[in-house]
Amino acid sequence: MNATVVSVCVMFVLFITRETASISPELQVAANAWQGSLPCGGWNCECAARQQSCCCAAAQMDELEEQMFTRLMNSFSALSELKTHIQQITACREVAFTASMSQMSGCFGPFTSDLPIPYSNTTLNHGNGYNPALGIFTTPCAGVFSFSLTVYSNKGSEGQRLYQRVALVRQGRSEVATWEDNREDAEDSATQTVLFNLRAGEQVYAQLIIRIFIKTTEKGFYTKTVKMANKGPSYGLSREVQSKIDKKYDPELEDRLVQWIVAQCGDSVGEPQPGKQGFQQWLKDGCVLCELINSLCKDSKLVKKIQSSTMAFKQMEQISQFLGAAERYGVTKSDMFQTVDLWEGKDLAAVQMTLMSLGSLAVTKDDGCYRGDPSWFHKKSQENRRDFTEEQLKEGQSVIGLQMGTNKGASQAGMTGYGRPRQIFNNQ
Repeated sequence: MNATVVSVCVMFVLFITRETASISPELQVAANAWQGSLPCGGWNCECAARQQSCCCAAAQMDELEEQMFTRLMNSFSALSELKTHIQQITACREVAFTASMSQMSGCFGPFTSDLPIPYSNTTLNHGNGYNPALGIFTTPCAGVFSFSLTVYSNKGSEGQRLYQRVALVRQGRSEVATWEDNREDAEDSATQTVLFNLRAGEQVYAQLIIRIFIKTTEKGFYTKTVKMANKGPSYGLSREVQSKIDKKYDPELEDRLVQWIVAQCGDSVGEPQPGKQGFQQWLKDGCVLCELINSLCKDSKLVKKIQSSTMAFKQMEQISQFLGAAERYGVTKSDMFQTVDLWEGKDLAAVQMTLMSLGSLAVTKDDGCYRGDPSWFHKKSQENRRDFTEEQLKEGQSVIGLQMGTNKGASQAGMTGYGRPRQIFNNQ
């Protein structure tokens, strides 16, 4: 037993000695070629005999560590950008201010040029977008804003005409002005409300017209702005829901609706760029929709005035006029889209459904106003009314119920009642 152990040990030592002798020259070459800063800097790991060595394994770990560090830094940068983006979105969810002029002994104006009115008495300034010293509101973020401007007067008298001339200015251009003919009574006020689709950094302020002066009273001059809508990117469940809504949009149906609208209204309405965004921009201001509903009317126009505008509230008002006209034409409320579905592009599939319902109704009426291929839309089912005379109704009352059927078919005769056991045989 002892001899066997010695024999095995000798063979193992010889094996180790042989391997060491065979790789010693290569180790010497590798050592001479090494110029790195680590002990394994010049190690050649292409040899199969060394791939399991400590140096080669350390080199692989070092490479993986470098890759992991790079990925970690990229993730950190992406997280920082996302955090900044979220802060911008949350900061824009509530932007509002309310301000009035402070009491003054004299008058503000007249001036030789148009100047902003300094509403220095602020009671609300969420988002710090309003500068009370200058009377200028600077948009902190992009979105749709609602501005309401009210001017009050108590200096009118019979036979005199007093105009209040205050304009709401956006980026140096007068967008809307308020005035009041105050000659019939002593007190009057004028209010203007407008929606602006503003970019970040744009400025809005109330401006006093040249050669006009105003004076504050206990009621003051009042202006208010409230952030109406700010739609940022969707995340989580909201993004999943919006994705499902977007998938309902039918590009083939878009082509058919565009062909019908052009055939119905004429070439003056033009054609949109292909795709969902082009379709939305084509209909967004409401003018094409109002032209469409008017073309379906023979005698009178359902929309009296169609006016193109770049102002957001004008465009939404035009869309609302189309929806009201479509309802009077016969489109059911359940088939109607909401104004924001089109203007903000939230649900363009609902817009398609409304236009399909309108086209089907026009084909069904067949009053000569429909232009285009009738096969583009299906006809709606029509009422099939039946009128019976009094004699026919009385004859129906004399019909015996059994004449309309029978109770002699399958029945439960002979079956046991509920809750009783079913007997295999009758032992009575």
